[in-house]
Amino acid sequence: MSYKPNGTYSEGGWGWTVVLGGFTIMFIFNGTLKAFGVLLITIKDDFDTDLWIIGSLGFLHYGLFFVMGPVAGAVARRTGSRYLVVFGGMLYGLGLTLASTANSVIMLGVSLIVMAGLGAGCVYETCRVELVFYFHDKFPLAYLLLTIGGPVGMMVYGPLTQVLLDTYGWRGTMLILGGVSFHVVICGLLLRPGKHSLKDYNKVPLDDDEVKHHCFHKLWMIAGLDVFRNVEFLILSCARMFINIGHAGVIIYMVPNGLSLGLNTTEASFLTSAWGFGSIIGLSLSAFVTQRKFISNHLTAGISGLISAICFAASPFLTTVTCQFLNLTLLSVGTEGVAQVLAVNTRNLPFSDDQQFNVIGWQCFLVGMSCTIGDIIAGWLYDATGSFQATFFMFSGTSVVTCVCLLVDLIRLRFIGQRDE
Repeated sequence: MSYKPNGTYSEGGWGWTVVLGGFTIMFIFNGTLKAFGVLLITIKDDFDTDLWIIGSLGFLHYGLFFVMGPVAGAVARRTGSRYLVVFGGMLYGLGLTLASTANSVIMLGVSLIVMAGLGAGCVYETCRVELVFYFHDKFPLAYLLLTIGGPVGMMVYGPLTQVLLDTYGWRGTMLILGGVSFHVVICGLLLRPGKHSLKDYNKVPLDDDEVKHHCFHKLWMIAGLDVFRNVEFLILSCARMFINIGHAGVIIYMVPNGLSLGLNTTEASFLTSAWGFGSIIGLSLSAFVTQRKFISNHLTAGISGLISAICFAASPFLTTVTCQFLNLTLLSVGTEGVAQVLAVNTRNLPFSDDQQFNVIGWQCFLVGMSCTIGDIIAGWLYDATGSFQATFFMFSGTSVVTCVCLLVDLIRLRFIGQRDE
């Protein structure tokens, strides 16, 4: 089923300001996440605990970026995105700041997960959804420019965090990261207040047979559960769930894997630059292909997914910094290429613009849950084997499953096409 625009779009104007704010948010969030990967070993040694425990804090922190999606979407529909992003930015910066004073793993977890994670969950996808109200034809370009802030942030934060770590220790570094993160509040102020609150939205039509009680009807409307009736939404969500397991895993364990292979701290910290460089290439190529339609979106994502699977499997065996750098560059090209296509295909689902908060919110919830489960398995595999080989093999397997999901969706579309004809 093809997507039909249900309104007029400025295809620019104030939308580019929203893109700028979103770029900065992605820069800060993804950069800070990568910074945590650089700090991982030092924090583990300071608290004298296992690597997987501290790594789990990073995974759970990242998972809440997405798990909060349905709640954030419901709140944004009622209050508008501006107030939600401002609140989330304040909570995120405060959480990172308090993490620098943590004297136990529990306090560190509360600061990073309960405070910073929840704050990021209010912001991360909310700023992306705002794009649908300004762009349709130029959505791939706008989404590219917003999302590219993530890899740029990782390129900057990785080496810079190592310098800060050597100078101020992990606590001083975390304090600085918390201070910088308060800039998310400023980005939230760039969103127009109340522009897309619930009172401006169209009602979602529901048949009387489907909703028999008023209270259930109201709950159904607020929660946006109708998105689960769309098969393509379910398939795309599954694809995103599995690709994000590997995406989150490599961000957290990229530097520790490099250190375990014999790289020094400086070499390992610069691996983030390889990831950022490859991400920019992957996002740009994928956006260009989806915009120009040289090949189908499914084929683009499938090729990218296979590249990711191969590079994940090879990563634990490449012992030189050059090989790791090249492999991570190619890995990020593939992973981000899949993510870009899935975002565009999700935008083109047959839902109205006002339902995008629900679509993205529930998709992000599923992604967050998958990342959390993936973290538990990844940590257990590392503890059981003492290396990252099995962990990265698992990430390779999840990339393959993503390709299978895309193949299933392609077959479904071909079947519908034959039937319609």
